[in-house]
Amino acid sequence: MLPHLTTLEIKRSIKENGVSHAPLLKELAAERAWLRAQAAAVQSKKQAPDPLHPPDQLFFTRTKLLSQEDKEQATWSYALSGEELLLLQKIVMAEAEGEPYEGKVAVTNVVLNRLRSANYPDTIKEVIYQKSQFSPVQNGRLNRVKPNKETIRAVNEALNGRKEVSDDTYYFLSLKLATDLTIARTKDKAKVIGNHTFYK
Repeated sequence: MLPHLTTLEIKRSIKENGVSHAPLLKELAAERAWLRAQAAAVQSKKQAPDPLHPPDQLFFTRTKLLSQEDKEQATWSYALSGEELLLLQKIVMAEAEGEPYEGKVAVTNVVLNRLRSANYPDTIKEVIYQKSQFSPVQNGRLNRVKPNKETIRAVNEALNGRKEVSDDTYYFLSLKLATDLTIARTKDKAKVIGNHTFYK
C-alpha cells in the first residue's frame, strides 16, 4: 500500500511505467471510505445530545414525546424555558423525593404527556398549576423543595426521551396516602413504581 500517493499519481504511474496498480487503487479507495466513515462517526458523536443535560426544545407528534434524535418526525415543538425547567424539577422532587429513580422519570413523563395532550394546558407551568392536579401545589410543598442531583438527572433524561411509562399515562397516586381514590377506581392501571401507581 502507498498511503501517500493520490489516485491521480497512481494512474500517472500506470501510464508512464505500464505497471498495473489496480490492487493499490482498490486499497486506496477502501482506506478513503474508512476515513470518511470515521469522520462521519466523529461528527455524529459531536452532534448527539447529552441525555444528562436538558434540551432547549421538546419535540412531539400527536401521540408521543420524541427523543432529540427523532426530532425530524415531530409535528410540533415546545421551547423549554429555564423557569419551566426548574418548576418541572421541583414538582418531580416534591412528588417523588423518596421514590426510585425510575419513579422520578415516570412522574416527569406524566407531566410531559399532559403537555402534549390536547386535554390539558399548553405550557408546563399551566399543567403543573392546573387546579386540583398536584397535591404539592395545593399544600405549598412545591415552593419549599430544592431539587437534588438525582431528580435533576431524572428530569433531564425524561426530557431527552427516556420513558418509564407510556405516552398515554396521565395520572399517578400513592394508594397508601391518597384520600381520593377516584383515579384508581375509574382509570386503567399502567404500572407500579415504588409507592406510586400510574394510570392511563
